[in-house]
Amino acid sequence: MFRAPPPLNLSTHPLTHLLPTHLSTEAFLTHQSLLRHCNCPITDSAVSASLFITAVSSAQRARIELRKRDIQVVSTVVDDKHNKDANQNHGGKDGDTDNDDGERKKNDDEREITVIKLSWLTDSIAAQSVLAKEPYMILRARARMGVRASTNAPAATLTPTPAPEKEEMERKRKEILRAAEEEGRSKKARWQGGKRRDGGGEEAVEDLVGITKGDGVVGRPGLRRKSTGEFEIEKMLEGREIPEWIRAKNRFSCCRSTPLHPPYPNSLFITHLKTILHSRLLSSSTTSARAYSTAIATLRAYPFPLTPTIIPHLPGCNGKLAALFNTWYTSSANPESRSIPAVDSLLDSPTFHALRLFDSIWGVGPATARKFVFEYKLTSLDELVTKHWNSLSRVQQIGVKFYDELLLPISRTEVEAVATTIRNVAVECCDLDPPGLEMRIVGGYRRGKPSCHDIDLLFSHRRHSSAAVVGGEFLIRLVKRLEDLELITHTLSLSYPGHHIGSLPELDTDAPAVSGDGNFDSLPRGLLIYRDPTTGVHRRVDIILTPPVAAGTALLGWTGGTTFQRDLRTWCKTRGWRFRCDGVWEEGGGRVVGTEGWGGGESWEEVERRVMERVGVGWREPGERCTE
Repeated sequence: MFRAPPPLNLSTHPLTHLLPTHLSTEAFLTHQSLLRHCNCPITDSAVSASLFITAVSSAQRARIELRKRDIQVVSTVVDDKHNKDANQNHGGKDGDTDNDDGERKKNDDEREITVIKLSWLTDSIAAQSVLAKEPYMILRARARMGVRASTNAPAATLTPTPAPEKEEMERKRKEILRAAEEEGRSKKARWQGGKRRDGGGEEAVEDLVGITKGDGVVGRPGLRRKSTGEFEIEKMLEGREIPEWIRAKNRFSCCRSTPLHPPYPNSLFITHLKTILHSRLLSSSTTSARAYSTAIATLRAYPFPLTPTIIPHLPGCNGKLAALFNTWYTSSANPESRSIPAVDSLLDSPTFHALRLFDSIWGVGPATARKFVFEYKLTSLDELVTKHWNSLSRVQQIGVKFYDELLLPISRTEVEAVATTIRNVAVECCDLDPPGLEMRIVGGYRRGKPSCHDIDLLFSHRRHSSAAVVGGEFLIRLVKRLEDLELITHTLSLSYPGHHIGSLPELDTDAPAVSGDGNFDSLPRGLLIYRDPTTGVHRRVDIILTPPVAAGTALLGWTGGTTFQRDLRTWCKTRGWRFRCDGVWEEGGGRVVGTEGWGGGESWEEVERRVMERVGVGWREPGERCTE
């Protein structure tokens, strides 16, 4: 499938399994694609593998993950220094056993396994050489495959003992958690008392959602939010200054700074929430997904280490989320080893695995993914290709064809190189005042992400708004030229809402554009597959055009994270306006004064700043709009 040589050759490695624990869905699929690209013999069946790659950092946690996958460690291999250290971390001696009777039993399913850190892969790719595994080794052991894990094994927990001066805070924390747990048990009993599911259709979707409902961690808030004076919040923050958005109980993420990297270890907990959020999106639980995305945006913006007591007082959060945090926090003293059992069960679910596999295909959304899994009973891309290839749309076939390549991360350097190439071609295609044509790289790149999965390019012109310059005519001419240069191999779609491509009037800049599908973005847009002329790797590229009058709103609309953009639209709606990428509109249809395009010698960024200040959210650097 790849035309470019892989960065590493792992074809001689043993059968390998990538453990999903502590990885977001995006990260898991990205690293899985990296392994495939390096010709690594990867398997989805843990009991078939001999080499395990994981984001966990301790031997004890590795053993737990293996047991959950019916792999029982019989004895550790003693001739390796790193395994001796792993055994000490595990609290045992060389040659200890996971068997209840401590006996070493041999059968045909027993073999030697190795567990290494995920950083081995990333470091090897960075070094462009296959590095030795020993410095990255977590565990090497003899293991028996296909052994059901014991259900009565004690769980590793840590219950921190509060200091005397914090006894009151600890009492309140326990009160919150006790109420949440009682509500969770009642909901679990009600759910388990329902009719038996058969694993298909909507009932199977409900079962998927039910995995993380079992402990009362999702769904409607199980606690009434108690009013708390600012002096109590200050006590919870241990003297730190209360952020203004918490003091004002402002729930709009567009009105606060959300950094790219949340404080550690909050980021680890957020990763678990993102897994639950993804399950809600896959199961079409819209209300629950919105609640989780709101909570995640809030936690990403919170500048201090989280505590169960403070969470219910954060906008968009509640006691149920505090109980979920406490489950994670008390699971281990080491933040890297902490887990949520319900999330682990979700990651182990074959249904969830299949749904997110198909959902990650370009052109396949959650509804189609559910159809593949529940109606067609598919579990892999090979099955999709062999059984239902002809039923796929052209765009979906392209998404399957370039599946691994489109999941590979794109470095900032490569993004800039592709953008420069396309901009040069665009200038050649601009017949009217080429120096006035401007371009910005938007999306995740502009927010500061170290790598992206597609490239979003926004074009505008300072002085001209005709279709021949920033409309459909120019878009067609640009795409055609890129195809002639063999830089574009596939055009997924060309859209100019309200009009047919090929016969395009000038853009009406005095009225909001009408999008045929009701989408937020109503500007001329091309979704393309770009082929790197040097490496031959295919990349997803979006080219968006905006007239000068909408330059500021387009740059703003194509920069923020998903929740930031949703809250920005809601914020404007509360003021009687409608925000779109083509402008901020009054209810009557006219533009909101002060949000129109370039004025005088303004830069594009200065226009964007003026729009944000005019609508009342205040200026935020692109790197402060990272709500995901």
